[in-house]
Amino acid sequence: MEKTLKQRMQDDLDLRGFSPHTQKEYLMRVTHFARHFGKLPDKLGEKEVKEYFLHLVRDKHASYGVLNMTYCALKFTRGEGGRSSVYSVYLS
Repeated sequence: MEKTLKQRMQDDLDLRGFSPHTQKEYLMRVTHFARHFGKLPDKLGEKEVKEYFLHLVRDKHASYGVLNMTYCALKFTRGEGGRSSVYSVYLS
């Protein structure tokens, strides 16, 4: 049986040695991102990342900590050679 995207992410977080708290936060942030668009996170690109960060800032008045944790979680899902660069959206 093939693992779900969430299970694969959990495995990767375990392998990288992230704390249980960080794992929970990353999974929650990626889940919120995906639910916002009603799609799996691997089906979303730079346009959606930028739109989501604008939503967090403008509508949710998210703190820097929330933005940073979300950024790190989404960056983690993209990996080093991911198909899109969260950096280019968030830091530009």
